[in-house]
Amino acid sequence: MEGEIEKTVEETTHTNSEQRKAQQDHAAGTIAAAIKALRDAQETQTSHEDRNDKRNRTINVITLFGVLLTVIFTGLSWCAFREQVNEMKLVYVPIKQTADATKAALVAGQRAWVRIDEMGVGGSGLSIGNDGASVSISFMVTNVGNSPAIKVTYRPKLVVLAQGVAIPSEQEQVCDAARHQWQGGFTLFPNEQFPRTLGLGQSSFGVNASKDTIERGAEISADKKSVALLVVGCVDYTFETDPDMHHQTPFIRELTRRDARIGIRIDDRIIPAEELVLREFGIAMGIGRAAN
Repeated sequence: MEGEIEKTVEETTHTNSEQRKAQQDHAAGTIAAAIKALRDAQETQTSHEDRNDKRNRTINVITLFGVLLTVIFTGLSWCAFREQVNEMKLVYVPIKQTADATKAALVAGQRAWVRIDEMGVGGSGLSIGNDGASVSISFMVTNVGNSPAIKVTYRPKLVVLAQGVAIPSEQEQVCDAARHQWQGGFTLFPNEQFPRTLGLGQSSFGVNASKDTIERGAEISADKKSVALLVVGCVDYTFETDPDMHHQTPFIRELTRRDARIGIRIDDRIIPAEELVLREFGIAMGIGRAAN
């Protein structure tokens, strides 16, 4: 009886041991399967990331290559464009030079040339007073060209010689201002002289200088009471073959007494026109005989 009990206990113990072992084997298998599944998932993820990384690197390489090709194409296009521009210049410059030469020849052959024959003092002469100085200037001009001169106008200015005054610059300023606007004017036909005689009754143009400039001019004289006066400017005109261009005949004249031994004094008040004359200025001899 005791032997059977021990045998039964041993069998029961063996059965329980087998069950525990089966359970442990099952648990171990489950854990192993889970570990394998986790490892497979990790490998799958790693493989996927590797593929994405390779794809991104490939895209970056392609993009960089495309940018490089674009830069090269742009550079080559610019070089080709620059060469085309240079070739166009080589073709255009001679054409323009020919056209300019043709136009210049046409203008030179069919243009007006206004010459200043004489300038004089008109009106009542030179007045010097509290308001400064004023005088009227008359012109006699001739069109020596072969085309009518149109919009002919006179642009005179009375200048007082003083410290810092540059006479040629004063003349250039007057003529430069004239180039920026037209002021009516008259027409002078080829070989026509206007007016026929110079003096009273003919058109004259008043010019003046301020009291301040008169006083500044007197400061440089020996007696502090004499002034040197000049009339500067140009005759402005145009003609049909070059209507938008201002052509000019410049002039610089010194206003003096006919008796050059007597100067112009600021206390003279009134000097009659017949006692005055406009002489060609020393540094500008011949100005007024030629036009542009």
